[in-house]
Formats: sequence, structure tokens, C-alpha cells
Amino acid sequence: MNLDDLGQRIRWRLVLGLLGLALMLFILDSTGNMDSAFNFLRDPLSGMMGWTGARVDAFADIFAGPRDLQTARTEIEILQARIDMLERENEELRESQGELQVLQQLFNRNQDAPELSRTLANVIGRDTSPFFRSIIIDAGANEGIVVGMPVESNRGLVGQVYRTTANSAQVLLIT
Repeated sequence: MNLDDLGQRIRWRLVLGLLGLALMLFILDSTGNMDSAFNFLRDPLSGMMGWTGARVDAFADIFAGPRDLQTARTEIEILQARIDMLERENEELRESQGELQVLQQLFNRNQDAPELSRTLANVIGRDTSPFFRSIIIDAGANEGIVVGMPVESNRGLVGQVYRTTANSAQVLLIT
């Protein structure tokens, strides 16, 4: 056998093999089956890429926040409702704190002068007289209120009782 003849045969077989491969790829492409041939090669990689991509997307969603505008608006509405509720609760707590401080001051004042008896009363009206300022309280003679008694609030002396009825008293204000 001649080596030159052997090299020639190998070249022709290589050329024929490449032409056959090109013809096969041309036929697969023209019939639409080329994708299935390439999918055979891609399948192992696409499965792995899909798995890692899902993990990366889940991790990114943690930091990205809502991607959907409607979801973001709903979340904003929920948070705004929570803010409103907390502001109302905060205001109620401030009012309770103020009432607590008033009662503590009254309690401390009562401990400073234990010989004096105190009666708690609410303001139920104001006198409309232009000559002097007075208020009406809901404690009267039935509770032991008499004319001349001092009236105080958490801020100090307010006035003096100048008229009583069975269930109310009128207080002349010192301001």
C-alpha cells in the first residue's frame, strides 16, 4: 500500500463525512427538527441553570421588594392603616398619661395636707355673667360643699364656692 494513497482516502472520507453532516443538518433545519437536536445538547445545562436561577431569583426578591405596582399599593394601604391605628393609640396613651399626672398631683397634694378633706367634682357649666367669671361644678351640699370653701385643680387654687345647691355649686374664679 502506498502512503500517499492512504492519505488521499482519508481526505475523501473526511470530505464526504462533512458533506453528509452538512446535508443532515440542512434537512433537520428545513423540517424544523433542528431545535430538538440542539435541545438534546442543552437539556443537562438548562436543568442546572433553571435550578440555580430559581435560587438566585428568590434571594433577589428578598432585597428587591415588591415588583408589582398593585402589590406595592396594597402594602402601602396596609402600612398606612397601621400608622393611623398606632397614632390613635399613641394619642389615647398621651391622654391617659395626662390624666394620670393630674391624679398623681392631686394624690400628692392630699398627702401633703391630710387634715383637709377633698371632694372630686367635674365642671358642668359656665356662668355667662359679664361682671365676674364663675363655673358650676357637679358637687353640692349633699357632698359636704359649703359656701366659702376653696376650689383647686391640678394647677393650684382655682376659686371659691359662693353658692350651693343640693347637687351643684357655683365657684367664683380667681382669674
